[in-house]
Amino acid sequence: MTIDIFYFSGTGNCLITAKKIAENTGGRLKSIAVAVRDVKVETDAQKIVIVFPVYAWGPPVVVRRFARKINDVKNKKVYVVTTFGGFAGATEDFIKKDIEKRGGEITAGLGVRMPGNCITLYGAWPEEKQKKFFERFEERIKVVSDYIAQGKEGLHEKSNFLMNFLFSGLIYKGFLMGLPGMDKKFFATEKCTGCGVCRKICPVENIELLGGKPQWMGSCEQCMACIQWCPEEAIQHGKKTVKRKRYRYPEITLDDMLEQSGNKGG
Repeated sequence: MTIDIFYFSGTGNCLITAKKIAENTGGRLKSIAVAVRDVKVETDAQKIVIVFPVYAWGPPVVVRRFARKINDVKNKKVYVVTTFGGFAGATEDFIKKDIEKRGGEITAGLGVRMPGNCITLYGAWPEEKQKKFFERFEERIKVVSDYIAQGKEGLHEKSNFLMNFLFSGLIYKGFLMGLPGMDKKFFATEKCTGCGVCRKICPVENIELLGGKPQWMGSCEQCMACIQWCPEEAIQHGKKTVKRKRYRYPEITLDDMLEQSGNKGG
C-alpha cells in the first residue's frame, strides 16, 4: 500500500519525524508548503500521513489549507502526526473537520514530544535535556511508524475536555486572531549580510529582500524558520530574542529545509 508523508516544519522537528516515518514505512516524503500551492493536492497513495507542529495548541494555518485541498481523500487512510514540547490539546480536531469537509476521515492521531522551539517565549533547551528527548524520540517514532505501516485505526491522542476547551479553544482562537500582525515584530540587525537565506527558507513565501534586507509581508505562519536558520543570527522578533539561543534539529541541514520551501539550489 502506497504511503505519502506530507510534512510542515520550521526547525526540523517535523522534518526528521517525517523522514523517519518514510524510512520505516517505505513512504514518499512530500512538502506541504510546496503541495499547497496547487489548486488541488493530488496523490495516488492509499495512506496519507500529515506531519506538523502544534502552534498554540492548534495546527499551523497552512496545514489546514492543505487539508482542505486533498483530492479524493474519502478513499484514503489519513494519519495525523503532531510534534510538541508540552501537549497537543485538541489539535487533531481541526484537521478532522477539514478532512471531513472533503468527505474523508482521520484514521488515527498520534503525537511525538520534541524539544520546544518557540523562541518568542524561550531559548533552546539545554543540550542535555534535548539529548533525553532525542533518545525517547527514537523509541517513539518506531511505535508511530509501526502503527501506520500496519494500517491500525482508532487511536486519537488528545488531552481531556477541559484542557482542550481552554488551550485549543480559547488560546488557539486568540493566536489566530493575532497572527496577521505577528510578523511586524521581526527585524534584521546590522549583522544581516543580505544572504537571502530567510527569504528562501520561508515555507509560505512571506519574506522579500528590499534594499538587501528582509521584509515580512503579513502572511507569517510563526514557524520561526527565518530566525532559527539565519546564519548570522541577525533576525530578531522584538527585543526578547536577542540573547536567546537558537534551536535546529541537529540532523537536519539547511539544504533539507530549503527543499521544503522548494528553493534547494535556488
